[in-house]
Amino acid sequence: MTSADHDRPADAEALYGVIRLVRPLFKTLYNAVEDNLSGTGVTIPMRGLMECLTGAGPSTVPQLARMLMLKRQVVQRMVNELIDAGLGEAVANEAHARSSLIRLTDTGRQAFAALRAVEEARAIPVAACLSAADVEACRRVMAAMIAAYSNKGGSHDNR
Repeated sequence: MTSADHDRPADAEALYGVIRLVRPLFKTLYNAVEDNLSGTGVTIPMRGLMECLTGAGPSTVPQLARMLMLKRQVVQRMVNELIDAGLGEAVANEAHARSSLIRLTDTGRQAFAALRAVEEARAIPVAACLSAADVEACRRVMAAMIAAYSNKGGSHDNR
C-alpha cells in the first residue's frame, strides 16, 4: 500500500467488507464473554450494564437505555436483574425525584473488575500483534459506521 492509497477515501465495497466481519466478530466476542461469565451468576446483559455504570457512573434507566441503544423497558428489566443479584442498587436522584439513579454496589464493582481482568488478559496477545495506529484506525471506522447507521447524522470525518 502506497501513501497515496492510504490517503484516498475508501469505497462502499471495501466498507461492506468490514461490515461483513461485524457479525462473526460479534458472535465470537459474545461467545468469549459468555464463557468468561460461566459460573459467575452474571449474565451478558448484566455485564453490559456493569460496563456502562463503570464508565458513566450512576445513571438513570433512560440514560442507560440510550447508552445501550435499547428500549427503556428492556433496560428496566436488566436493571431489576442486576439489583436482584446484589450487583446494583437504586439511589435517590436529586435532579429528578421520579427517576432513580442506578449504581453498582461494592460487590458489583468488584465483580466487574474481576471480569475485566480476565477479558484484558485474553486481549493481551491480540494487542501485541497490532500497533496503536491500527487500533485507533479501527476505532475511527467503527465510530463512523455507528454514527452513519444509527441515523445520528453529523460529520463522519473522524481523523
